[in-house]
Amino acid sequence: MTGLTLREWAPPALRTLLRNWEEPWRGVPSLMEETEFPVDISKDTEGRVVVRATLPGFKKDEINLRIENNALCVTAEHKEESESKGEDYYRRERSWRSVSRTIPLPGQAEKNGIDAELKDGILTVRVPQAKEAKSQSIKIH
Repeated sequence: MTGLTLREWAPPALRTLLRNWEEPWRGVPSLMEETEFPVDISKDTEGRVVVRATLPGFKKDEINLRIENNALCVTAEHKEESESKGEDYYRRERSWRSVSRTIPLPGQAEKNGIDAELKDGILTVRVPQAKEAKSQSIKIH
C-alpha cells in the first residue's frame, strides 16, 4: 500500500467522514497562515511612487516597512487577547493574524525621504525616485 493516501485505502465509511469534515473548510485560509492584502500603485505630481495598502485592524506600531532590492516589503502582525470572568464561568480568547507582501517598485527607489502614514486602515507610502543618470558626451584625448 505504499504511495496511497488515507482516502484511497480507507473503508467507505471513513472516506465519507473525511469528505464531510473537509468540505466546509475548502478555500478557507488556515488561521496561522500569512495572507496578502490589496495594494494600489501610482505616481503623484512630484514623481514619487505612491503605494496604498489596505490593512484594516492594524495599528501603526504593528506594521513593519522596509525597502529591499527595489521593492517595498510590508509585514504586519496583530495579537489580541480578551478575558472575562463570571460567577460560574471563565472565558479567555486569543487571536493572531499576520500579513506580508513584497511590492516591486517601478524605476529606482531613493531610500531617503520615504514617507508613510496610516489612516482609517489605509497605509500610504510615498517613495521618491532616484535621479536617473543623464547621458553625457565623453571627449577622447
